[in-house]
Amino acid sequence: LYYGTIRSGGRGGNDIWMSRLVNGVYQTPENVGDSVNTRFGEVEPWIAPDESYLIFSAIGRPDGLGDHDLYISYRRRGVWQRPLHLPAPINSPAGDMNPSVSPDGKYLYFSSSRSVFDNVPARPYDYRELSRRLMSPGNGLGDIYRVEMEELGVPAPAAPPP
Repeated sequence: LYYGTIRSGGRGGNDIWMSRLVNGVYQTPENVGDSVNTRFGEVEPWIAPDESYLIFSAIGRPDGLGDHDLYISYRRRGVWQRPLHLPAPINSPAGDMNPSVSPDGKYLYFSSSRSVFDNVPARPYDYRELSRRLMSPGNGLGDIYRVEMEELGVPAPAAPPP
């Protein structure tokens, strides 16, 4: 079980922790370590079924584009590697969060509060236009996006087991 939380023994803000299920009992949580967790905030982990890679959301990191950004960390010989910041346009200045990979490992799904509309409209909107824009995708209130894993711009994760 992998999750983000603030607890004693953490590196700063929210950290990613894991708890192993042994004989039907979850064990004492373990911090996944300094290679993933920082003094900033790491949350919302998605772990590959074989635990070979981890995708998570983080806020406040120097390489971030704004609000929450998505990162991927690979596990090599039992050690989590330094996370790679997923490139634009996957990450944006808005909040990019809630990563999840399809069961076949082909697609990354995530939510984003990015907006496709100008911050200041060229003209005032009438009620109908304002309502349409507020209820449409890209309104800045959060949408779900899907990208092919091979488009991440980072090394491909291991294929999921058959």
